[in-house]
Amino acid sequence: MLTGFAVNYCNFTSICLAQSTSGMTVFEARGPCKPKPYCIAAYLAAVEPGTYMHCTYNGDALLSDTTFPEMDHPLGAPDGPATEKTPGDGVWTRRFASGTVAVWNENTQTGTVTWGSV
Repeated sequence: MLTGFAVNYCNFTSICLAQSTSGMTVFEARGPCKPKPYCIAAYLAAVEPGTYMHCTYNGDALLSDTTFPEMDHPLGAPDGPATEKTPGDGVWTRRFASGTVAVWNENTQTGTVTWGSV
């Protein structure tokens, strides 16, 4: 089942909420389909199995307009769900087997990804 409401895939809390109400969640990336770095951070911090980001672009340059360098970084399995360093501070961190670290700050609605390697 897909989520039945609009969800901002650039927001950690929205992604978590959508996942909690559906067995399968698809986020539609509109426009150029190249997410901003903070969107990738929110998505990686929250994503669970059965959650996908889908591009709705349909143009002549589909492949070149819907790929981005971050797609080539290996992640490996997450070490677990995102956690708050200090409970209640709104800063969520998630680590992956490759050494990649995604950080999402709910208070400022910003995030970063530090890419690791296998």
